[in-house]
Amino acid sequence: AGVAIALWGFLAVFHGVGCAAQPLVTVYWGERNTRAIRKVMQAALIAALAEGALLTGVCIAAPDLVIRVFGVEYPELVEETRTCVRLLGCGFLPFALAALLGDYYLFIERPLISIYVTLACRLAMPVAGAVLGSRFGLSGVWLGAGFGVWSGLLAMSAAILIKRGRHGFPLLLPRRREAKVVMFDLVLT
Repeated sequence: AGVAIALWGFLAVFHGVGCAAQPLVTVYWGERNTRAIRKVMQAALIAALAEGALLTGVCIAAPDLVIRVFGVEYPELVEETRTCVRLLGCGFLPFALAALLGDYYLFIERPLISIYVTLACRLAMPVAGAVLGSRFGLSGVWLGAGFGVWSGLLAMSAAILIKRGRHGFPLLLPRRREAKVVMFDLVLT
């Protein structure tokens, strides 16, 4: 449980991509430049997904590395910790995406959607998954928490699609504005 809590706390690293995108997105939002926001967020989504896939890959392929970092030494706990790290790691990819989107919705002045993403993906669904999984033992708790993030992301996506429709999903940017935007890119040396 200590490794699971520490590993879950380490996921704050996923907010780094959102923090990096924030200055550009907020400036472009103020300028009503939706085309540039899409461009920045496309790069941010790729970076977040790569970051999530990398951490997922490390947790699934090399759980012993994570175990050494957290200092688990008791032989009877190593195998259980290895299982915990692998199963929790299954939720790191959607967690990275949820962290970026939660930050992004704050940048474009949609705080309620941001709160919903945070509650669904970081609290409600992982806790519900862990409670349901507890019926199958400790491994079920870790599996439920890991896949609960996927459920939270799906619930958030469904709610946005129902409320706003598929146009502009997930960035919630109107396409009609883009016809009025002209962008020029320059290379500075």
